[in-house]
Amino acid sequence: SAVGGFLFAFGLPRNQHLNHLQLIPHFFTPLCFYFLVCYWYEAGARRVMFAGLAALSAIWQLWAAVYLGWFLFFALSFLVVYLIVVSDLRRSLIEKVIRDRWWAVLIIITAIVLLVPMAMPYYHVKAERGGIPWEYAYNLAPAWRSFVLPSERSYFYSWILENNPGYHTAWERIFFPGVTPLLCLVGLLFWFALRGRRTKLQRVAWFAVLSYVIVSLLIVRHGNFWPWYYIHEYFPAASALRAIGRINLLILLSLSVVVAFVIEFLRNAKSRLWQTLAIAAGITCCVEQTSFDLVGYGSFYIKDHRRDILTLESKLQKPVNQKLCKIFYVIPGSDHVKTHVDAMFVSMQTKVPTLNGYSGGIPNNWNLEKAQDRRNIASAIDRWLTVHGNRYRAKDVCIIRP
Repeated sequence: SAVGGFLFAFGLPRNQHLNHLQLIPHFFTPLCFYFLVCYWYEAGARRVMFAGLAALSAIWQLWAAVYLGWFLFFALSFLVVYLIVVSDLRRSLIEKVIRDRWWAVLIIITAIVLLVPMAMPYYHVKAERGGIPWEYAYNLAPAWRSFVLPSERSYFYSWILENNPGYHTAWERIFFPGVTPLLCLVGLLFWFALRGRRTKLQRVAWFAVLSYVIVSLLIVRHGNFWPWYYIHEYFPAASALRAIGRINLLILLSLSVVVAFVIEFLRNAKSRLWQTLAIAAGITCCVEQTSFDLVGYGSFYIKDHRRDILTLESKLQKPVNQKLCKIFYVIPGSDHVKTHVDAMFVSMQTKVPTLNGYSGGIPNNWNLEKAQDRRNIASAIDRWLTVHGNRYRAKDVCIIRP
């Protein structure tokens, strides 16, 4: 379990996304599945508590990180389909639904009430701009070689990327978790195929293997055909997602369960050889996740971020050119992503709207992501607000240097 938890928290795929702050808070997803397993095997009164905690974990995950929350709900949908397809599990599912139907209604109503405030801004954006165009998502579709492309910060495997220099926006399509986890996955797949699943732990591990394989088949582009098209078009809110390859953070959980199960299985074997192999696999799996600059990566200088945000906030609260700011724009520095994220936090704390932002969900005709020349910025803001500014005009904007 310790090795599996280490892989989920510090695996190479997660390390590659450290500059995506919206993909960091992922701790509610394993909690959700843990509570679901507890609910499934609990016969007493505590089962309702576990069901409620699972629902709250899913909601918290969606509030904490929309991408990761959507992936979690997608995985839960896959879990329901799996329970319906397997005959003996289907009987248990029907019994539980009938037994706890009124609690289920209460949990669903509570979930809707908690999710509506989070969903409304996305609803308004989609009503104004529409969803992410299919072509945009298609251009970022992973390929099979994504599973052998490591994080660019990998200590042992970064040389693989050097041999794939043309792989555009590689960080969105990097799935390689190391050799040991993949060997555990393949080995367990063959073992289950030959021996079957008997115990509840084996069933959990089998679901982890199955989910990893099926999700991988869905998200990989096969020539010009991409199975994810049907998810993008028909699954709720799927068109809000731009980089589908980020689902590798979800299937990293499946892989972590597989690794934990394999190592525990080998550790409990009677043969000293298998026990030694378990220790070697655990150590090797952890060592493979080593990165060049994890400790020194800028995203984790929390005090510096807070200081920069407070500095921007103090500038915003002072009159600029003898006027108070009704709306503001922070000129991007060398790290434009950080500047835009800092401006977002300042806007949240001061309640003053910002023109900063970056990446996929930008407004129509907006081109200020990396603008640095103050004169060009002022004229660009003036042109954009004239068409899209609603109640704001250029005279209302304060342009701030970080």
